[in-house]
Amino acid sequence: MRNTGRGLCVLAGMRPAAIIAIAGASLLAAGCVRYERQDTSESKSVEAGDATSAQVEIEMGAGEIRIEGAGGKLLEADFRYSVPEWKPEVRYNVSAGRGYLSIRQPSTRAFAAGNQDNRWDLRLNDHLPLDIRINLGAGEGKMKLSGMALRRLDVDIGAGALQLDLTGPWDQDLEGHVRGGVGETTLKLPREAGVRVEAHAGLGGIKVEGLEQTNGYYVNSAYGKSRSRLRLYVNGGIGQINLLGS
Repeated sequence: MRNTGRGLCVLAGMRPAAIIAIAGASLLAAGCVRYERQDTSESKSVEAGDATSAQVEIEMGAGEIRIEGAGGKLLEADFRYSVPEWKPEVRYNVSAGRGYLSIRQPSTRAFAAGNQDNRWDLRLNDHLPLDIRINLGAGEGKMKLSGMALRRLDVDIGAGALQLDLTGPWDQDLEGHVRGGVGETTLKLPREAGVRVEAHAGLGGIKVEGLEQTNGYYVNSAYGKSRSRLRLYVNGGIGQINLLGS
């Protein structure tokens, strides 16, 4: 599920600068409403309740998002945004022992004047088995997910930079899909867990460190030997893919 049009009107005034230059003319042509800066900060927490596993869906039109594991609650979040219409919507329910957590930026046709701010710092429970889906239209994502009970990961980013840190111990298998549009995608990979990556670059290159290529995959020395395995599928559009083994 790729976020394209809904994030267009929130790009102006936000990093990286290249996104602003590309989107500026489109913002005016689309007839977006102009909003002045109104800085807001708020925190939100969600208890897991009776859930024994959870599905987490995160959708942001444009901005900066940081995610890491932390014990305790299912979610502890700090939100900072400068357009009131960007206030994140957080919903959670439990059905048959499975939790469903949704964090999303509402649709808006706001043309944000000047230098704007939209940043989410999310800390997720690192003991509860999780499936995570992230859709970032444009901006920057920094995610440190090692040590979590993560089973499946799906990440889509339309334009911008993504840093995905999977280094450290893994007690379970992980299947991950990463799809990048325009920008640089960097994966930092563990040493102890077995890693197999299938990577395809569009109009860009693939830089590999600490992995060997065999049968169309990039693998580390622990693959096929360790108890846990990470199977990752990475697709890039325009930009660089970096696969960095420990």
